[in-house]
Amino acid sequence: RDEEASVRQTAEHALWSIWLRCGADEALGPMHAGIKALAEDRVGAAIELLEEALRRDPEFAEAYHQLGIALSGEERWDRAAEAFSAASTRLPSHFAAWAGLGHCCCHLGRWERALCAYRKALSIHPGLADLPEAIERVRARVVEPPTVAAWERSGDG
Repeated sequence: RDEEASVRQTAEHALWSIWLRCGADEALGPMHAGIKALAEDRVGAAIELLEEALRRDPEFAEAYHQLGIALSGEERWDRAAEAFSAASTRLPSHFAAWAGLGHCCCHLGRWERALCAYRKALSIHPGLADLPEAIERVRARVVEPPTVAAWERSGDG
């Protein structure tokens, strides 16, 4: 939350360094291999490796996050949303998991949930440059509940 961009960037890099290492030792190999497979655009292999990492350590938040990214690459939005949700449940400060969940909810037309997820990500990391615009786009799609006065004017009451 520091005003200085370089401080925020340093903090973000430190968090990623921690998150990438906070799984059980036996899960780290498959998780890092899964990330490499993603970088090489081998999404199917990445999913298998990340699922293996999660079999070895079902509490590994970053493995869930990476699985969400891989599933998003195959446009498997429901499963990706589940993975991002699992990551954010296990590590509530994981701003990228919250943002990923918001993206999935947008693809699924779950606008209110997308808005909540995006707002949560931005509350954790106010420096996420694309989220304010995404929030505005989603807000335009969220149907606000009618006020009592509007309801009375409609003649339905």
